[in-house]
Amino acid sequence: MYAGSLHAAGLWPFNVGDTAVTGEDMSGRLLFESSDDDQEEVNLGTQDDLRYAPTHEWARVEGDIVRVGVTDFAQEQLGDMVFFELPEVGRAVAAGEGFGVIESVKAVDDLCAPVSGEITEVNDDLLDEPEVVNQDPFGNGWIVAIRLSDPTELDALMDAAAYAKHCEEAAG
Repeated sequence: MYAGSLHAAGLWPFNVGDTAVTGEDMSGRLLFESSDDDQEEVNLGTQDDLRYAPTHEWARVEGDIVRVGVTDFAQEQLGDMVFFELPEVGRAVAAGEGFGVIESVKAVDDLCAPVSGEITEVNDDLLDEPEVVNQDPFGNGWIVAIRLSDPTELDALMDAAAYAKHCEEAAG
């Protein structure tokens, strides 16, 4: 998701009831403060074996294939997924380019390719069961697989710690 779209949709910075983002602890858990001044921690749900785009997509490198999905943090903020528009296998995409659409109960947004290449596989199961992204964003909720055309683009993606910091700064 584009951070600007999350802002425009009122999803970032975000509130859960009377709770607002207050910061992040050392392990990447966001801190929230409610109107009664209690603080609670929310885990970003990052995984160290993934790379992250600033638009809240994750990338798992599997040889020359990069499996792509939306982050746990993004799916939590968007709420229940209700629809996906997926690309055709064989389509060429450029890093940062929109390749599909994700619709939740809160917003509609573009899905962006974290790397350039050719789409080799799409998760058609999401067409009938979009809620899988909410249930298992890093597993069965993957969206597309891309044959990587420029491995150096992986260097532009964030690791888990940098992504957690990115989320904190976006909230600031």
